Amino acid sequence: MQVSIVSQYLKGFLHGQTDKQLFKKNVLIVTYEDVKPYIDRIVSGETSDILLTKPITGFFLSVGTSGGQPKLMPVIAQVAKKWELFRGLYESHVIK
Repeated sequence: MQVSIVSQYLKGFLHGQTDKQLFKKNVLIVTYEDVKPYIDRIVSGETSDILLTKPITGFFLSVGTSGGQPKLMPVIAQVAKKWELFRGLYESHVIK
């Protein structure tokens, strides 16, 4: 949480503080539609610190659709590497 505290998204809830109880109280569970405006801004070229403090290296598309459109899910390098490892293992039948 301390790393992400500087993201524009969390600043609106926490006002620069890192207290866990404040986080639990102020940062509500959200839907994709709640964060979609931030994702759209990043897709349009704004920096990824709007939503995350680590650089967004790409987007995954959701498999299902809501309203006929797949959802874009921001991905950081660390997650992308883990996904590639998992996908490689899956495709090699190691975990089937």
